[in-house]
Amino acid sequence: MNPESNDGRALPARRKPVPGSRSSSGTAFPDLEAFAGQFFDQFSRAGHRRQFLQYLVGLVASPVKTIEGIATFLSGSAGPRGGLAQSLQHFISSSPWDERRLLSAWLARLFRDGHLGGTPAVVTVTEIDIPKKGSHSVGVQRQLAKSLNKKLNCQVAILLGLATPSFHLPVAMRLYLPGRWLSDSAQAVERTVPQEHRRFLTKEEIAFELVREWLPETVPVAGVAVQPTLAGAGGILETFLIANGLSLAVPEAGRLAGSADGFSVVSAVAALALGCESVEALKDEYGLCQFEGRSWRGWHHHAALVCVSHGFGKLAASGSKAGKPKAGRRFSGPGHDFQPEFPGQ
Repeated sequence: MNPESNDGRALPARRKPVPGSRSSSGTAFPDLEAFAGQFFDQFSRAGHRRQFLQYLVGLVASPVKTIEGIATFLSGSAGPRGGLAQSLQHFISSSPWDERRLLSAWLARLFRDGHLGGTPAVVTVTEIDIPKKGSHSVGVQRQLAKSLNKKLNCQVAILLGLATPSFHLPVAMRLYLPGRWLSDSAQAVERTVPQEHRRFLTKEEIAFELVREWLPETVPVAGVAVQPTLAGAGGILETFLIANGLSLAVPEAGRLAGSADGFSVVSAVAALALGCESVEALKDEYGLCQFEGRSWRGWHHHAALVCVSHGFGKLAASGSKAGKPKAGRRFSGPGHDFQPEFPGQ
């Protein structure tokens, strides 16, 4: 029986070859192709599976990670392809695939294949500031950029990640929408933000929602480490964690709450330091800051693929078989026998 997509539609046993997965030098990306194939069941259309792989290749290998930059890179010596850029733009900004389900599948795969090691992970929750030049991107305004400790024109997002003693992996991200932007940009809000997200949430409320949504699906955790702007003393996040038998550390405030049981401010500091390294990699190496779209959906689609691309790079660098499940753990999703063709072949 053929597998089903997340909307219940049957997927074909074989897909058309996927062009555009080879760099201009002719170098293919077989490990990335195998890795991407494990998540093809998150996309109900063959075109979306093709664009998913193309976008991952661009985020990992293209020097310019805008949609136009990725299209130019994938096209190689043939030059920019308007049609390819347009299809990638539609895939990111308009297609209805669910980035949360993709990230959930990615997280499940990390746990299933033992990439997080045998010890409980530390959940990290941090702010990311994304400088912007214009005023048309969703949620952008002059506001505090925590990494620079000054106000500038930027977007701010909240990132949830998992830290082990050796590395850190981002697993979920959500954009912060300032109250003033929501009130002053009513037309942009109506045009670019889904109805269910058109309400103001504090950064701590976003952190709480991320932890509440993702914590049950993660590996066993030692505790949660957060920045002070995301967890006030006695606030909603601290109350939730203590009620669920978990500890919370806010190293900058020297605060540890809940049943620590081996989790300490020192271990939280180490986890957040690894998280900061991941943030810099997301921004500098995988193109988080290069998204030029203006919609909530487009930004979150892009951010999810940046997280997955970063995870692939981390696993590859650590020597893990990023593109293959461990022996004895055959994955049942489509794409394992996927053989792409490339322009000019």
